[in-house]
Parts: sequence; structure tokens; C-alpha cells
Amino acid sequence: FRAESNRDSIPEQVRCALSTGRKFGLYLFWGSTNDAGATIDPNEQVAGITQCVTEIRAYDPKAKIAFFGSSPAPLSELGPWIERVAEIQRKTCLRLKVPFLDQFHASGITTRDAKGLFREDGLHMNEEGYRRLMTAQAEFIAEIKLRNINKEYILKRTEETDRLQDEIEDLE
Repeated sequence: FRAESNRDSIPEQVRCALSTGRKFGLYLFWGSTNDAGATIDPNEQVAGITQCVTEIRAYDPKAKIAFFGSSPAPLSELGPWIERVAEIQRKTCLRLKVPFLDQFHASGITTRDAKGLFREDGLHMNEEGYRRLMTAQAEFIAEIKLRNINKEYILKRTEETDRLQDEIEDLE
């Protein structure tokens, strides 16, 4: 689900998605660089993330939720602020037990190589920057899927073991 308009707040967009009656395999949030601008109140971000996760879990208790932290912006004067906001996002996700991708570190983008990865404004990535970021994102999602497959496998094997133990007890 992707909202038709960016005018609504993220919690409003979540409510709109949930109102469709559909359940999704993964609810994925991305704390965009724009959301991390110097005017955002960090407490507002914490409250918004908490509200979204709480509403999704109330709607779909088995929901898988993940969060991409704000993207790095090492050439922008907002870079250090955005990194602090990403840390707030990380701590919030940790508290809520939501897998979090720290894009500052996972992307490997540093001030040294940033000139070839960002547009002139130093805040928005170019195609190569997004390619590098998407690689980290794809690996993160693949890891989540693999963890879920392993969890399902273990649960099935546990159920089989329990069933076999019951059968053995019945035979004795």
C-alpha cells in the first residue's frame, strides 16, 4: 500500500491502509530524510512510530513490521541532525521490537565517497547512491524473510515432535 497523497500524516496513511481490510506480508516504514529535517520534533517522531506500530499490531497481531532509518546525508549541513534522528528511530524500534535498518552504517556511505553518490544539494542521493542504499535494504528484507522461514520451520518440527511423542505415549 502506498498513500495517494503525502499530505496526510504517516499515522493517517496507516489508518487508510488498514481501512482497506487487507493484511500485508510486511509493513515497512522508511524514515525519510525530509522527515528528519531540523524542524521535526524528535518526540513527535517517537510518538508517530509508536502509534503506527500499535495500530498495526491491534489490527493484525501477527504483523511483520520493519523500519528503514533515515538515509545518510554526509555532505549536507543537516547530516549530523539526521543521524541523531535516525538514532532516535533506532531506539524507538528497539523498544517496540521492530527490526531496524541503520542506513547510515549499512549503506557504507561515508563523507569520503559521498560526492559521487549525492546530487548537488548534498542531501538527496543520485542514482548510484540509491543503488547502494537499495542493496542494503534488499539484504535487510531478505534476512527478515529468512528468519521467518526458519521460525516457521522450527515451529513445524516442534509440532511434529510433539505429535510423535503423543503417538509413542499412546502405543505404550
